[in-house]
Amino acid sequence: MTSERQSQASTRHLSGRLAVAAACVFIFLASYRIELPGLYYDEMDFVNAAQGAPDNTFIYERLGPVPVLINPYLGALKAWLYAPIFRLFGVSPVTVRLPAILLAAVTLLILYGAMRDTLGSAWAAIVVWIMAVEPSKSISQPAGFGARLC
Repeated sequence: MTSERQSQASTRHLSGRLAVAAACVFIFLASYRIELPGLYYDEMDFVNAAQGAPDNTFIYERLGPVPVLINPYLGALKAWLYAPIFRLFGVSPVTVRLPAILLAAVTLLILYGAMRDTLGSAWAAIVVWIMAVEPSKSISQPAGFGARLC
């Protein structure tokens, strides 16, 4: 192995470790005080279906006893995926939010792998770090919210 190949391999390993570190920092930042400010309506609309739908709250359509639609436009797949989590750990802000946070962290690592082949490992790690720590409000706020033209 030449010194140039060794350098590329060490840069690639370092960048991979930096991408994993970015995902870990993302998990920490996203889950810090995870219980605040309380659960929102949109976060809770699938919980009844995930618990076996004992009543018809948030159940639009069933196929036998199985809920298939939460609303006319929202399927019950998320409820089916969360059912074992709620059965094991109960319903709380942690069990509602943490699986989504972990899935987002895995998505960051998938993004790193996809971008590594296109941009190179160093640039891919930089992009993942930016994605991991960017507290962009534009994702959670409606377009134009808080923005004023002078």
